Amino acid sequence: MTTRARILIADADADARRRLRLPRGDDEPVPLILPGDDGEIQELRGSLSLMSLPALLNHLAAERLTGRLALDRALLECRDGRLVRARLEGAWFPRNADLLYELLPLASGAFEFRPCPVDGPDEIGMPVPALLLEGARRADEGEEPSGSNPDRPSRTESGSPGGSTM
Repeated sequence: MTTRARILIADADADARRRLRLPRGDDEPVPLILPGDDGEIQELRGSLSLMSLPALLNHLAAERLTGRLALDRALLECRDGRLVRARLEGAWFPRNADLLYELLPLASGAFEFRPCPVDGPDEIGMPVPALLLEGARRADEGEEPSGSNPDRPSRTESGSPGGSTM
C-alpha cells in the first residue's frame, strides 16, 4: 500500500502554529496539511506568489478534488479534478477556458478552494494538462483569448509588443 501526503497551502492560524510547533508572528502563509475534525479537507487557502495557478490546478487534478476555487473576482469550479466552469464576477466574458488563459500568468493574489458538490455540464471539455498547455502556447504566441471583450483594444491596436509598427 502506498501512502500519499497532501501538501496544502493555508494560512497558519494560532492553533495550527501551536499544533505544528511553528514560530509565532510570521504572517507569511505556510505549507500545511490542515484536515478538518473529520479528517477531510475543509479548505485550501494561500498566496499565488507561493503556489502558482498552474501548480494549484495540477494539484486539484492530481487529487481529483471537487469544489470551488476563488481568485479575486474569478470563480473556477472543479469536478473530480477537471475544471468544468470559470466565471468572472459581474462580467459575461471572458469565461471558461478564455478566462483561465487570462488568469494563468497571475503571480500574486490570494486563492481559496472549498470542497463542495459541483453540478451542471462540463462547459470547458478539456483536462487540466491540456488547458495549461494551450494557455502556455497562447502566451508564447501572444494570442488574445477568443472570448475577449470586443470593447477592449487588442494588443496590436494598443501598440504593445507583437503589433505592427509600420
